[in-house]
Amino acid sequence: MRIDELAAMLDRAQGCKGLDLSGMDLEHVDFSGKVLEDVNLSGARVTRASQALLSNCQLDGVAFTAAALADSRFSHCSLNRADCAGANLADAVFSSCDLEAACFAGASLDNASFLACSMNQVDLHGADLSRVGLEDTALASCNLGRTNLTKARLCGCELGGLDFSRCVLDMTRFDRANLADARFEGQSLRQVSFCQACLKKARFTGANGRNLLFRGADLAGAQFDGVVFPRSDFSASACHGTSFCRASLEFCRFVQADLGQALFSQAKLHAGDFSHAKVSGTVFMESDITLAKMQCVDLHAAKLHLMDTSQIRPTDMELLEAETWQPGKTVSR
Repeated sequence: MRIDELAAMLDRAQGCKGLDLSGMDLEHVDFSGKVLEDVNLSGARVTRASQALLSNCQLDGVAFTAAALADSRFSHCSLNRADCAGANLADAVFSSCDLEAACFAGASLDNASFLACSMNQVDLHGADLSRVGLEDTALASCNLGRTNLTKARLCGCELGGLDFSRCVLDMTRFDRANLADARFEGQSLRQVSFCQACLKKARFTGANGRNLLFRGADLAGAQFDGVVFPRSDFSASACHGTSFCRASLEFCRFVQADLGQALFSQAKLHAGDFSHAKVSGTVFMESDITLAKMQCVDLHAAKLHLMDTSQIRPTDMELLEAETWQPGKTVSR
């Protein structure tokens, strides 16, 4: 099909189906608002497809460079090695798409959504992913250099081993994500949530932020050395063998956390809440635990080296009685 015939057909119809447009230069064809089904655009060049709906399309190697694709919809499409560098994909939706080795460098993906997609080896260098939603999506071996993830939602995603140390992370959500071996060294984190995430052996060394949420997260073997994370919540987290050397963790919550074999060396834990935490083999060495709440914490199971425990808040028996009260149980006086 010639380009003029395609343009004329799109002027008359709502879209097209079953066409082979592979390798064609379609720079001057406007697909905006059209429905494309089972269309082969592999290796083609497309610059205008805002608010288009593409379903079951072959887009491997397609050139969307600097294209206008805002509010477009991609469903069950193959975009392997697609070049979307500099494209405007704000509010776009990708559902069950294969995007392996696609390039989104410098692209605008503000408020875009990726649902159950495969994004392994994708290049997101310098891309704007603010407010993006990635649900149950795999991003193995991605390039995240200088990526803006402000208010992004990466819940339930496969993000193991990725380097976030040069990203913008402001109110980003990583809930339930797999972040094993991920890197956040020296990062500035503001109100970032890692609830129920897997952060085994993740590295946060030298990072800073406050009001961070690690509730229910698996932090086994993770490194928090030298972090400044005041008023953060580690409640019910698994911190077996986690290192918090020289960390500033004032007013943090470790309620019901498993801190077995964790290392708190020269850490600032002033006014922290360790209620019901497990501290078997936990090392507290030259750390500040003044006014720390130790409700139902067996400090005899921990290893205390050069520690002043005179100003901690030990178990409050009246509070313990209230916590364990059951209907019909007589309260002792």
